[in-house]
Amino acid sequence: KTSPPSIHPSIQSRAKKGDTNNSMSRRIGTLAKIKDIWKTFTRKKESPREIQERNDLYKIALATTYRQRRVIIPPTSTNQDIRCRYCREKTQLESLFDQASDSLERETKAHELPIRSLRLHVQSLVQPQALDILEICKDVDEELQIPDDDEIHNDILIKCRDIVQDERDQVKHLVERATKGDIDHGNKKERQLSYLKQKLDAIDTIWNFFEWQSQYNDVHSSPNKIIPIPETKADAFGYFLNANEEINRSIRYYQLINLTKAIMIKQRLGFVSLALRSTIKDAGRGVFVDGFAPAGTLVAFFPGPVWPKEHLTNAKSVQHMFKDDPKHQLSMRYDDILIDSRKEPYTVLDNDNSNAFAIGHIANHPPPPNMPTVEQQEEPNCTTIMVDFLEKEKWQNLGLARYVPNTYAKPPMMLGPQALDVEKVYMHGFGLIAARDVENEEIFYDYRLSPGEETTYPEWYHVFSEDDVRNRWSGTTVVAS
Repeated sequence: KTSPPSIHPSIQSRAKKGDTNNSMSRRIGTLAKIKDIWKTFTRKKESPREIQERNDLYKIALATTYRQRRVIIPPTSTNQDIRCRYCREKTQLESLFDQASDSLERETKAHELPIRSLRLHVQSLVQPQALDILEICKDVDEELQIPDDDEIHNDILIKCRDIVQDERDQVKHLVERATKGDIDHGNKKERQLSYLKQKLDAIDTIWNFFEWQSQYNDVHSSPNKIIPIPETKADAFGYFLNANEEINRSIRYYQLINLTKAIMIKQRLGFVSLALRSTIKDAGRGVFVDGFAPAGTLVAFFPGPVWPKEHLTNAKSVQHMFKDDPKHQLSMRYDDILIDSRKEPYTVLDNDNSNAFAIGHIANHPPPPNMPTVEQQEEPNCTTIMVDFLEKEKWQNLGLARYVPNTYAKPPMMLGPQALDVEKVYMHGFGLIAARDVENEEIFYDYRLSPGEETTYPEWYHVFSEDDVRNRWSGTTVVAS
């Protein structure tokens, strides 16, 4: 990954077009340039970390603005219709991207905004997506009416079975089309076909466990014929069978519920995030986007306790509390707020302060370019983003508070850094946003593990940009990766 150029290409192209303008336009252009130069010299010098954050925020602002420009409002014939569709015509995308870039430069003037203002602008773009996701999760729960206990209910099993069976038939049809070469081309086709086969395998794993095979007349002719899974091998969910059958039954029940909810969410949102076995060998579970999420789409949250910056000032105490992080599930925001996802579930997502998208903590770092995988994933397709759940949205009044995937380990101090926030924050969070169009594939993001003299990176870790990592952690007392 490389940082964006100091002069955006679209600015350069417009500068060239300006050569044909009349003298008045040239004078106005000259005055504007002088004004920009003066602002550059008088602006407070930014640290490497601030420059890196500005670059990251600009990319997110550009992607989310571009996403907005691509929206095509669908017919509102039924309540089950997808909330919005997106332009995918290559002939139109370049123009829409230019419009998004022009909007950021001329209307928002993102390149002139202070860091705090740029953060606020990005939050204004992402907040509606977060609200939309939580509202849909609530709608699906109200429709399914799953009892709030740990019991397995036969009526819920039957309801979920019927929903997943319809999905299974559709996925099987897509696999057959893809196998015949009717969907996409090249690596993208292989990536989607691999995912669809794994999703079909996951559904059949559930069917096999609950002995529902008789529901399918064509089960033996399925592209994914049901085969018993050895206890030493992870199944399509990345799950290893337990010696305790009660545990297995409980896990399968929640996997069925997750699949059912994912299907219903996708029908409304156009995509959903799903935890399945990673495409990276021996990486365990990974997070997949089921459906189509355009660049600039919020695709996952990082669940867990939130530690405001002012509670992380005691170095000894911090090192003691956060010394063990073998799976790299401590996440530090640019404002030094820490999200601790180390003990957060990824199968049981029905508890308070959880939702179907609260699985960002098990998303993987992409493999290096020379690592053999289904697809040679050379760059991350997602990036991290600060997600603030603002008080003005009245999450509690809307019945959405239980879906906000975080709680404060210790609440922010009244006179702490948050006292200067323009918008009062109900809960600070963290998420993943698509850096490019993502469709039926595993999502990856650059972990940017913190460097240091005593740091030893894991063997699987690949640094994508030394400069980005160095700048990101510049001047930081590191407690998280």
